[in-house]
Amino acid sequence: MARGPDADLCSFPLIRCCRYKPPQLLKKGKMPYIKQEDRARFASILEKLNEVPIRSAGELNFLVTSAVHHYLRQFPKSYGTYNQAIGALEAAKLELYRRQVVPYDDIKIKENGSHWKSK
Repeated sequence: MARGPDADLCSFPLIRCCRYKPPQLLKKGKMPYIKQEDRARFASILEKLNEVPIRSAGELNFLVTSAVHHYLRQFPKSYGTYNQAIGALEAAKLELYRRQVVPYDDIKIKENGSHWKSK
């Protein structure tokens, strides 16, 4: 049986706030969680995914849920396994927010002004 994620429950870094940027995350274009050589296993899946348009949030949810189910089938049912899956989803959400939403929001604040009053 594959070794479950219970052995390393605290593998995700603590994010202090949306603008906290640990130094290892600042390397342009590199996800810190998977080494470059390990990404090759997923290259054909990602190429195929790029061929199929994702037309709705429902379709995106289906793909993400399918990937999580695939992960969960590989490990014993346990709190640690579920915790790792939820942690990966949360980390992906935070990464999207930090990398895409915050810079977009900063542009819009410059264009339209902030709704927060400065002290």
